[in-house]
Amino acid sequence: MRLKLTIGKEDKWYRFPWGYPYYVSSSIYNLLHKIDPEFSFFWHSIGFQKKGKNFKLFTFSPFLPQKFIGKDDACYLLAPISFFISSPIEEFMEKLTKSFKTYRSINILGYNLPLLSIKEVPVSVNKKVLKLKTLSPLTISKKVKIKDKMRSFYLTPENENFIPRIKENLIEKFSMFYNTPVKEIEVHIEIESHKTKLIEIKNIKVRGIVMEFKVSAPKELIQFGYEAGFGEKTSMGFGFVEES
Repeated sequence: MRLKLTIGKEDKWYRFPWGYPYYVSSSIYNLLHKIDPEFSFFWHSIGFQKKGKNFKLFTFSPFLPQKFIGKDDACYLLAPISFFISSPIEEFMEKLTKSFKTYRSINILGYNLPLLSIKEVPVSVNKKVLKLKTLSPLTISKKVKIKDKMRSFYLTPENENFIPRIKENLIEKFSMFYNTPVKEIEVHIEIESHKTKLIEIKNIKVRGIVMEFKVSAPKELIQFGYEAGFGEKTSMGFGFVEES
């Protein structure tokens, strides 16, 4: 399921740093906390865990303003501003919807942005082959042992591990969410175009990939990726896709 939200005072310009998705993520947790503090704590600090990995299973799109001006240090967005929040978990979406409808605003970087509209967007994938494009960069990494320490390296499509790691990540999350053992699920991903983009999260550079790709897999798995996001760090706004 997805929510389409429209926020901000009409015809007002808002200034956000390029790394604003981190602050959107924090605001989502704060909205959940207002409705259910224990639920918010679970999502923020625990999440769904498997083999020492922590999955949050939600994502969101970049802001989609009426007009956009990009400068070196920040971007300027003209309201109304729309964006989408997505998750396969009904309870998460229900509590978030309740919070938005109760408080009618979202606070991001000191801006108290009024909620102009909220709309539920059902998701139903009925194809085994789907062409997708990322609205927000997809990021994926691989751990490598260097001098007795495990370090994460962000991968690009030129790396032979890029596609296998996306598949592995998707299947792991799907298996964990449905509490079923990982079976041999056949997944094919074909990248049709891509470009690299560096995203700053609290002074840390994350390498993301903006791309169009074709995925062939069971319909349930494609829908899960569509709702939960593809790749890592989805709860910070990475890996949000739409049909191309």
